[in-house]
Amino acid sequence: MGILHFFNLNDFISKYNLKVFIETGTGRGNGVAYARDLTFEKIYSFELLVELYKVVKEKYIGDERINLMLGSSISSMKKVLPKIDKDKGILFWLDAHFPGKDEVENPKELDVCTSLKLPLEEELRYIKEIRKGCKDVILIDDIKIYMDGQFELGNLPDRDNSLNLNFINELFEDSHKSTILFNHDGYMIIEPK
Repeated sequence: MGILHFFNLNDFISKYNLKVFIETGTGRGNGVAYARDLTFEKIYSFELLVELYKVVKEKYIGDERINLMLGSSISSMKKVLPKIDKDKGILFWLDAHFPGKDEVENPKELDVCTSLKLPLEEELRYIKEIRKGCKDVILIDDIKIYMDGQFELGNLPDRDNSLNLNFINELFEDSHKSTILFNHDGYMIIEPK
């Protein structure tokens, strides 16, 4: 899981007038905690694992800005994205993969299909479809799943070489620019041109 605090989100918020924060993979709630201290009008976080969802949900009961949802990132996005005004910029924080065994106490929760383990392409295709023409910013962690490089924490020794990031250029080359950072396990920033 990436470190959202690595980014100065205020720079993106002010530059692109971002009003909404959407995170895939709530984890232990660090992204929600960081976003909560900023000026977002609404904060959405989607978690697939019941035990993680329950822990974080308990922390934020009563905070009307925060909306935690239990379910896959795609099913949650389909409930939320169509309801957000196109003039309200969104900052997306996308976890490029399903959490590892260190995130859960019940390893049976890790037995999921491949589209849930690696949802990034489907998430980005849906974002592009619903938010076409919007000035949203997308931050993605764990880029080393999709490529080899000089990552601070090293490359994956058994990376699936059939995975790549070509779909991102296909989807966003007309409207956004992308930057890869090699810090930690790798990040990608997709921001409006």
